[in-house]
This record gives sequence, C-alpha cells and structure tokens, in this order.
Amino acid sequence: GRYDEAIAAYREGVRELPGEAGAHFDLGAALYQKALKAPAGPEREKLLTEATSELQVAARSGDAKLRGAAHYNRGNAELQRERLKEAVGAYKQAILADPQGLDARYNLELALRRLEQKKEREDQAGKDKENKDQENDQEKEKEPEKGKEPAQADSRSGPPDAGAPPPAPSSSNEERQPDAKEPRGTSAGKETPPQQGDED
Repeated sequence: GRYDEAIAAYREGVRELPGEAGAHFDLGAALYQKALKAPAGPEREKLLTEATSELQVAARSGDAKLRGAAHYNRGNAELQRERLKEAVGAYKQAILADPQGLDARYNLELALRRLEQKKEREDQAGKDKENKDQENDQEKEKEPEKGKEPAQADSRSGPPDAGAPPPAPSSSNEERQPDAKEPRGTSAGKETPPQQGDED
C-alpha cells in the first residue's frame, strides 16, 4: 500500500536528482520500513539490501545531521540482516557524524552485545563439537571391530567354539543375548557330547 506509493515517488526523485543525498535517504528509509513489515524471506532480504545501498549513498552528504541519520538507519538495516559487524561500523559512523545521536549510541551497545553473544555461542558450539568428537573417538576405541567378537581366553587349541554344537533355537522371538556362561557343550574346557533325545 502506502510504502509502495512512497517508494515509487522516492525512486522518481532519485532519477530526477541522482546526486541529492536527501532523495536517497528518503528512498532508503521507505525501503527499510517496508522490509520491517515483510515476513522473513528473500523479499525482505532484498528490501533490506536495497535500503542499505540507498542509505550508503545518502551517508555521503555534506550535512552532518543527514549523514548521521543515514548511517544510523543503515546500521538498523544491517542489524535486521544480522550483519552485526557492519551494524557496529554504521553506528560508529553515525556517532562520528552526529555525536548527539543517543539512539545511535544505544543501538551501538545493542549491536556490540549481540556480537559478543554470537561469538560466545560460536565458541561454545566449537567446544561442544570438539567434546563430542572426543567422546566419539573414545567410544570407537572401546568398541570391538565390527564382525569380530572379543577374544576369549581358552586353554584349548583352535577357535574357542571348535567342536561345539550350534546354539539351540530360542522358543521366543527375542534376540539372543550373549551371556557370561560357557558355550553349550563345553565344561571347563572339555567337550561334552550333545544331549540326544530318546529314539523309538
């Protein structure tokens, strides 16, 4: 609605007066306001990017107040885009241009806090990943190689289960779990014949 009409009028003003910082400022401010009303996504990002560009042109003004306001609004647009370092730089420029600008000082503090929090989160994420990698490495060292059973001490020659009959099928559907008992058919390292049922 009204932002589109304002943006169209300011675009016309920029075309007619391309070197006029005020026209760029007005266009940048209108684009920024429209971006604030837009849902997150490519359209909002496009509006913020264009607003930043127009405000950067306006920041070349010889008028310190206009230059300060342009840097301030550019800082706000960068803050919305989560470009925190750029926002900090813009707010510092706004304060240099207009030292009385309290809003720029406040937003500079806000941007610096967010930047510090982001750095802390990134540092913590890096530490968490490093700890997770170390835990995974330790787990891998504990696990036996896939397909191999841990070696068992046995006084017999040959594989531990040599000559032992296969395990009896389980009557339940549960998966067979290994236990600490010796394999069926052995007793203290001596083989015993498998039990056979009576035959008729």
